[in-house]
This record gives sequence, C-alpha cells and structure tokens, in this order.
Amino acid sequence: MSQSNIQLRDYQQECLDALGQAARRGVKRMLVALPTGTGKTVVFSQLPQLIKNGRRMLVVAHREELLDQAAEKIAWANPTLMIGVEQAERHATPMDQVVVASIQTLAVSPKRLEALSPESFAILVIDEAHHATALSYLGLLHRLGLGPAVWSRAKSKTARQEAFASFRPEATAPALIGFTATPSRTDSIGLEAVFDEIAYSRTIEEMMRAGWLCPIIGKRVQSQASLAKVKISHGDFQEAQLSQEVNTPERNELAVKSYLTLAAGRQALCFCVDVKHTQDLCHAFQEAGVSADYVVGATAKDLRQDVIARYRQGSVSVLCNCMVLTEGFDAPETSCIIMARPTKSSLLYTQMLGRGTRIAQGKENLLVIDLVDAGAIGVSSVNTLFGLPPKLETDNDVISSLGDLGQIDQLELIPHEVLANARSLAEVQDLARDFNPLMAARIPEWLSCTLAWVRTSYGYALSVDRGHIGIVEDLLGHATIRVKTRSMASNTGVTWPNAQEAVNVAEKFVQKHFSDQMYFLDRKAPWRVSKDPVTEPQLNLLNKLRVRYPAGLTKGQAGDLISKALMDRGR
Repeated sequence: MSQSNIQLRDYQQECLDALGQAARRGVKRMLVALPTGTGKTVVFSQLPQLIKNGRRMLVVAHREELLDQAAEKIAWANPTLMIGVEQAERHATPMDQVVVASIQTLAVSPKRLEALSPESFAILVIDEAHHATALSYLGLLHRLGLGPAVWSRAKSKTARQEAFASFRPEATAPALIGFTATPSRTDSIGLEAVFDEIAYSRTIEEMMRAGWLCPIIGKRVQSQASLAKVKISHGDFQEAQLSQEVNTPERNELAVKSYLTLAAGRQALCFCVDVKHTQDLCHAFQEAGVSADYVVGATAKDLRQDVIARYRQGSVSVLCNCMVLTEGFDAPETSCIIMARPTKSSLLYTQMLGRGTRIAQGKENLLVIDLVDAGAIGVSSVNTLFGLPPKLETDNDVISSLGDLGQIDQLELIPHEVLANARSLAEVQDLARDFNPLMAARIPEWLSCTLAWVRTSYGYALSVDRGHIGIVEDLLGHATIRVKTRSMASNTGVTWPNAQEAVNVAEKFVQKHFSDQMYFLDRKAPWRVSKDPVTEPQLNLLNKLRVRYPAGLTKGQAGDLISKALMDRGR
C-alpha cells in the first residue's frame, strides 16, 4: 500500500517474517509475545503494507491511550493511508483503510459491531491480547468468523471451552494477530482457545541480553505489614483487604525512605493498591520533600495529561498511581519502579515492571524496589520473575546474577523451595555443594497427590505400565496430560488451569485403567516408605543412567531417582 517511514529492528523484521510463514502454513489466529518497550505497535504498523485486493485492517484495543498510540504510529509508518477511529463520538468511514476501534464501543453498540463486515477486513489486530478472552472480545471474534457464539454470560465456562475446542475459523475470516507483553491466561477459556499458536515470542531476558531493554536491578525492602490474613480473589489479593494491610503510615514511610536511600534523583513510578493508598503514599513523599504527584482512574483527562507531562519533564520525580499506568503509558526516562502493591499475578507484575524497561539517553539501568511483607507466599518480585532465589540480595543486575548462578555446579538439580531462603551467592554455593539429589525428584509440598509423582524437567511424571503419565506446563501457564505407556499413547488435548487440577484428573485416569498396578504406584506403599535398602538391580540401573545417589539409599528413594531419570530422558 505504501512505503514505511520506520527502520525496523532485526527482531521486528523476524516477527513479520514469522507471521508470514505462519499464514502460509494456514494458521489463522496468531499470537505475538514481545516485552513492553520493544515496539509491538511498530510491528503491526507494518501490516497494512501486506494487504492486497482493497481489503482493510482493523486494530482493536481497550483503552483510549492505546487507540491513539496505534493510530499515530500507523499513520507515521503509512503516511498515504486513510485511518479512522471508532470510539465514542469518533466514527470511522468505509473509506478508511485502517480502522482503530475501542472494544468497549463495539461491545455496547451492536449497530457499530454489525457494521464491521468480515469480508472487508484482511487482518484483525488485538493490542494487549491477553484481554482477548473477555466477553466483549468474544463477541467481536464471532462477528468476524474467528470464534464461536459464546459471548453470552449465560454460557457456562465448560460450554465456552467446548465451543472453542470444536470451532474452526471461517475461510473468509480475516487473519487474527494478537500482540501482548504478557501471554498469560486471565480467563477460564485460555488464550490457547482464541489463538492457534504463538507465531513469535521474545522474553524480557532475551531483549536485555540483546541490548534492546535496559538492565534491571532488584532491591528487596522488608516491611512489617502482614499479608497472612488477606483473602485471595481470582488468583490475587482481595483489593480492599490488601489496602487495609499495606496502607499504613509506617509502610508508606518505608517506601519513601527506600526511594531516598536507594534511588534519590531517579524518575520513579510507584504502583499502589487503590485510590486511598495512592493518595496517602503520594502525600508521604511530598511530606518528605520529594516532588511527587498522582493519577487515578477518576483523574480528569486534562489534569492527568498535565501531571504526566510534568513527570516526563522531570518536575515531578515520583508519580504514584493505581491500575492507570500499567498499560498504554510510555515514559522511557523512568529509571525506578516502586512496587508498593503486592501481587500474586506475574502478568500484572510484568506490566508494571515494563513501564521502566525502555532505554533512554543517560539511563544506565532500571532499579526496582520490591516492598516485601510478612506472610507473602507466592508474591511476584524481580527475583521470582527471572527465576532467581526469591530472597537473593545482590548489587548486580539480573543478567549478571543469572550468569553468576550459572557458574554453580549442580544448581539446576536443586528445587526452588530449597533455594527459597538463600540470601547470597555464597549461600547458594553451599546449598549446591551439600545438595541431596533426592530433593530434585521430590514434588513441592503444595502439590497434593496419592500416587508416586516425581518432579521432571517439564513438570511432573508418574511411572506406569512401562511408560509414564506426564503433566506438562506450557508457555501460557497451563498444564496438559500426556500418556505414553505400553498399552496407550496420547495427549488428552485438554488444558487444565494448573498442575494440581491436571494431577487430580490424571490420578483418576490411572486408578481406572491401571488399578492392578496400584501397589507399585501408591506413594505410601509399604515398599516405598520402608527402610529396606536399595536392591542390586536398582543400583545397576542408577549407575547405567549416571544418576548420583546418597549413601544409605532405600528402595523407595531409588525408585524415585530412577523414575525421574527415565522421565527426563522421555522414556
């Protein structure tokens, strides 16, 4: 259609090439996972140039900021195109070659949704595609022939899953390309139902190593607040209770002191729980003489723009917010993120972190201050996001710390729970030196089971019928069951929300089909829990498999080590 004004980075061109290859293979619904700050909008601004035969491109997003950014970037990349916006009082025309639309507008206006003719569009782009399982998006997908009719709230979760499992996109439907920095499931349907495959993916770590994102340094600051009694709702802390526990003068003062001690002079974004927490923490910064301001959902548009402009200019050093700047906000000068909002959601944490990962002139790194509270189990942090021991403290950036850990022998054998309390590299080295290999096969305490599962490189496995039942965890955070035994071999094709649910289903399957082997499979079978020493055939097999084992090994322990070794080898 037109020549682009944009010089693409190597991975951006790779992404476009991968999308083309997937389309030629017949893939209709593609997902692209690129970290915040690596130019997702730049990539899809190039897509209109691939469209022929007069068809158009539809870009859909859920926030006004994202709509305006997309329209501006596409217009800059394609100066000869006509681009229209479909949102509130703004209306696109049939002449517009690219339509940028608000999903909320389409969801509340059936006439505007029906006006979108599937035949007229060649490509549908969903920005921030981790929202694509929301009912509003499902209605759009059905309208364009890309999804079944499951947008009604009356439909059960099971009915939606079944509908997607049997659905095949219409031949005349546009190609669906979703872009996200966080390809994690946020709905029971799952992104794997909406998208056929991840056509291209890069991680924050990969982009940091390549020099496209700035180095990240994480600092843990321990608070006296406790999250032990905060209820969990939809996988994360219940907001009202969370705010009550963390919005205290003592904890807010700790956040301010941490900034002044660790990050004074840096441009900082501070993420809070709710409006009251945002206001109180902002006031605490101001009381300490820090130039701070805040924005919340109710902040008037003109005032929000003024506050953000002053932050970008540097007259505001600390900008507090709650769920406003997690998406659609670009401020490369941000060199500090203050995580005052605890979350169990790696998706939300990654979104908040991504606000500071962009490269800017004079910016050496991003400093992330994680406020850590008592009773905080499963809370996301810089360390957990990058696979570092959760309590590890170092002055190095994440990539350097990963490199240091990579030099420690046998580290990959140590389960995460063993490393949970290591605060220094020296402690990690001591754990690796003294590590008992039996720990590598041990399932975590939170996984409830009655059969003798072992931990594997891909998830969990159970030796059965000269084969195994495997629980495999994928990139989207789901668990699937894989059966590979003497009498059967299959993948169920069903994805479960987590490993625990998959294990529950797999155990019922085993009890039904292999009831005659339960004596050997029961994790509490007498031979497994007895102190009887390892047998000679077991020792021979352990040596053949080159498995390390401690002195005093029992038959049950040897069985676990053998099972793990065989499962890791795919046998």
